[in-house]
Order: sequence, then C-alpha cells, then structure tokens
Amino acid sequence: MEAAIATDPQHISFLSFQLMQQFVESYFTQFDINSVQLQSQVEVARNMFVRSPSAESGQVRQYVELTPLAVYACLCQMAPAFPDLIKFFQLILCFPVSSASAERSFSAMRRIKTYLRASMSEQRLSGLAVLSVERKLSSALLKEPSAVIDRFAQMGTRRLLLNN
Repeated sequence: MEAAIATDPQHISFLSFQLMQQFVESYFTQFDINSVQLQSQVEVARNMFVRSPSAESGQVRQYVELTPLAVYACLCQMAPAFPDLIKFFQLILCFPVSSASAERSFSAMRRIKTYLRASMSEQRLSGLAVLSVERKLSSALLKEPSAVIDRFAQMGTRRLLLNN
C-alpha cells in the first residue's frame, strides 16, 4: 500500500519510483507494466507537476495542489506519453483503502435485492446499487433533476415494437 502514497501530490513521496517499484515488480506480468519505461515516465511526470520554487519559500520542490484523480486525468490527456504510469494510477486508484467500502456495497445489495426484486436484470440491479452506495451524489440529483430529465428526454422513443 506504500505505492498508493506515490500517487498523492500532497505527500513528499509523490511520484517516487522506489515506492512504485515493489508494486510493479509484484504485478508486472498480470498488468503488463514495464518498470524501465515507468521509471522514465515518472521522471518526466514529476517535472511536469512541479511548480518552480519561489525565492522566499526556501523549498526545493513544491507540487501543484492537485488530487490523485486530477493528476490521473491530466496524464490521460497525454496518454501516448505515459502508458505505464497511467496503468499504475488506474490500479492504485481502484484499490479500496479499507474493506469498509466493499462491506457497505454488500449491505446495500442486501437491502436492494429483496425477494420481490429477485428477478430484476443485472443492469438495473447495478444501477440501483450505485445510487444507493453513492447516496450523496444521488441526493444532489434529486434536488436538481432537470439535467437528468433533459438527458432522458433526448433519448427519444424507448418503446418496444411488438410484431403481431
């Protein structure tokens, strides 16, 4: 889990290849990450996210205030230059920090999939589970549903034509 620290721009070990190396060596065959190329991509990315130090700050390196997700989005805009680093970020950002989020998802699934709803499709079940787990986002949509309604209206006709 030390590799996750290397994706946090607020941490002193941001984009530290030494922290990434053990993780990459453990999983390089499964995810096809080239550690030599990753090291060079990390050096370029580190220089890309460094803000030039001010004379009065006295700090050697100061990183732009970003979140790991914002760094990932920025790297994705230049995907051909950072393929291995993007794979690394995808893997790290997918790992849950604890098992609480997974347990919360299973609890939500138990509430959603009752006896009466046992025959629903996987797509509907998945959608309801996401709405339940991401309750903050769904409550924001309920307060201002006009964007969702407009998008739904633009989808056009959704009726199935039955052949007689």
